[in-house]
Amino acid sequence: TPLDEAQSELLARTSPTLYDVLIALFGGAAGFVALATKGKGNVLPGVAIATALMPPLCTAGFGIATGNFYYFLGAFYLFFINTVFISLATYLGTRMMKFKQKSFLDNDRYTKVRRYIIIAVVATMVPAVFMTYNIVRTNISKFVNDRLENTGTRIISYDVNSDSLTLRVVAVGRELSENTIKNAEQSMADYKLGRYRLQVIQGSESDSVMLLN
Repeated sequence: TPLDEAQSELLARTSPTLYDVLIALFGGAAGFVALATKGKGNVLPGVAIATALMPPLCTAGFGIATGNFYYFLGAFYLFFINTVFISLATYLGTRMMKFKQKSFLDNDRYTKVRRYIIIAVVATMVPAVFMTYNIVRTNISKFVNDRLENTGTRIISYDVNSDSLTLRVVAVGRELSENTIKNAEQSMADYKLGRYRLQVIQGSESDSVMLLN
């Protein structure tokens, strides 16, 4: 095929985040609920498989075909996330609905199985946590450079307070106008930072922050 350039649908599946973990978990729960009902329809599980498992596998295949190892690893990791957390949702569903559990003659083996499940879940989720953090940091950096860096104004630091959902920016030099700050805050959603509140520290306040540091 002459189509060897990745489009948005492919690129979206090369950098999994915690949101993909949640999507897989709730998708697995929806599939389990469908199987547990009297009708036992296979529509929801089919949709879950089509939307959660096939696209990352196709993207991984694209990565192999084009020799792009980064695409392959990212997409296959997303496939692994979906597989693990759909399975986890099914396991939790069977426990909540008190389905008959497989009995282990050896209690030590049962303990090992549960330990392996926990290890697999944590090991699968940890890279997604770091990737989510890096994406948020990248979006913040791009937002600061695009919206707050003006001629005569220098941003010396910025950090996020996760508890208050505040993005604190310390600026020195020429002060940013109220209108500039307001426009910047309104554009935060474009950088996937819509849930954060912008706090700009400048003027004498920024001098105090610099003295404290």
